[in-house]
Amino acid sequence: MSSNNVVKFSMQTNGSKYNHAIKYNLGNNLEEAVQLFGAEVVHKLFMHKAAQECRTLAKRMLASGKTMEEVMKTLKGWKPGEVKRLEKDPYSKLLANYDKADTTTREAMIDRLKEFISSTTGAPKL
Repeated sequence: MSSNNVVKFSMQTNGSKYNHAIKYNLGNNLEEAVQLFGAEVVHKLFMHKAAQECRTLAKRMLASGKTMEEVMKTLKGWKPGEVKRLEKDPYSKLLANYDKADTTTREAMIDRLKEFISSTTGAPKL
């Protein structure tokens, strides 16, 4: 049985943590999986996982400040199972935190930014 046939999981119950591994024949490749479970089941599980990955990518992109148009453009070239690295907008997180902050925190953020800018070589003074 290959490592694809070992199902590992962790759980916590009643304050105790457990790690388990279950040997279960899931098939070593597509053909074996179809032979064991049938094409309908294999396809259904693929569709579930592919849709989950698509949703996760779209949510990550939207949460990072991308537009729905940018999400759709990325998804046109995406394939399930493919990891997409998001280009990070250095300002999105700062602006999101600023929007959530109270007046005192906002003022502190601005003061820290001014301090940073004035200490950076060649940076304009505020």
